[in-house]
Amino acid sequence: MRASVPQRLRAVRAILILGAGLCGSAPEVSAQSSDTNRVSAGDTVRVRMDRGLTVEAVFQRWEGESMALSVEGLTAPWVVSVFDMQALDVYTDRTRREGFRHGALLGAAAGLFLGAAIGVALNASGATDDPDAPADQIVTEGLRGAALGIVAGGLAFGIYRGRHPGRGWIGLELPTR
Repeated sequence: MRASVPQRLRAVRAILILGAGLCGSAPEVSAQSSDTNRVSAGDTVRVRMDRGLTVEAVFQRWEGESMALSVEGLTAPWVVSVFDMQALDVYTDRTRREGFRHGALLGAAAGLFLGAAIGVALNASGATDDPDAPADQIVTEGLRGAALGIVAGGLAFGIYRGRHPGRGWIGLELPTR
């Protein structure tokens, strides 16, 4: 006995919720909590100031609560307080956890499209076609493929990037006054 369309949609929704929970949402990934102590001399940093002005620079040294940065085009170091920054990112080695999150997000995005394409292709080729099913089955198969792709892609690439984290931009948590 085949499941009805509403039951299928509930299953797809459950898979999507599970996949989103495993992968984390985009704001969580981009705001991975870290410490400003991860910045060392010679690291490339991105500093976002008020009104969205973002500056890429090379970190030189700490001067109390301020960072001395080498900015292209300036002859003297640019000294900016961490309390005046809106955001601070550093390009450095990722931890295994950061690598997993990054990989899971990329894998889920790729899996969404690849899974949907496979689901639609299988339906169009007749591999999953049911002659008694309604005509909108192609949409259901596409959604099912997308949901499975999100979960499979997120887990597979997340595990791979967790084992091989690499380098990337890491958002650092700034102190508050």
